[in-house]
Amino acid sequence: MENTKSDGKEEEEEEEESVVLEIPLGDAAETFNLEKAVCSHGLFMMSPNLWDPLSRTFSRPLRLSLSDSDPQVSTPTTSLFVSISHLPHLPRSLSVRVYRTRRLSLEHQESLVAQVVRMLRLSETDERNAREFRKMAEAAATEENCSWLADFGGRVFRSPTLFEDMVKCILLCNCQ
Repeated sequence: MENTKSDGKEEEEEEEESVVLEIPLGDAAETFNLEKAVCSHGLFMMSPNLWDPLSRTFSRPLRLSLSDSDPQVSTPTTSLFVSISHLPHLPRSLSVRVYRTRRLSLEHQESLVAQVVRMLRLSETDERNAREFRKMAEAAATEENCSWLADFGGRVFRSPTLFEDMVKCILLCNCQ
C-alpha cells in the first residue's frame, strides 16, 4: 500500500464535484410542497435521511443502477449522496444535486430520478391520488372539525425502495 501526502486541495476538489439534475414537477408544480412531502411521516427522521429545516433540503445516499452502460463514467461506489431542493427560482422542478461525481450515465440519472419520484410520490398516479385526497380533505374540513386534514397535502413520504420501507416497518413494529 502506497502512502501519499495530500495538501487537502485534492480532497476539496473531489468534494466540490457534483452533478445537478432537474426533475420537472409537471401537474404537481402548482401544489407540490417539498417540506410537506418529506415531513409527512416520521420515517424522514430515520437514518440515512437528513432534513435541513433551515434550507428546506432533503439529503441521503441513493443507489446507482448496478450495471453501467457508460464505461467512461467511473463511479467507485454503488451509491452517491444527493440533496433535493425546491428552489424558488425553479418553481416547476426539483433540483437534485449528486455529490462526488463529475458525470452520470443516462442509466444512473434515470435510476436516481426514479428513486426521487418514488420517495416524493411524483408520478402521475400519485398526483391524481393527492388531488383526490385534497378534494376529500377539503370536504371533510368543512363538514367536520378536521382542518388539520386539509394541511396534510396527500403525499406520504417513503423510502427509495420497497425493501427499505419493509425493513423500517418491520423494525418499528412493537418496538416498545
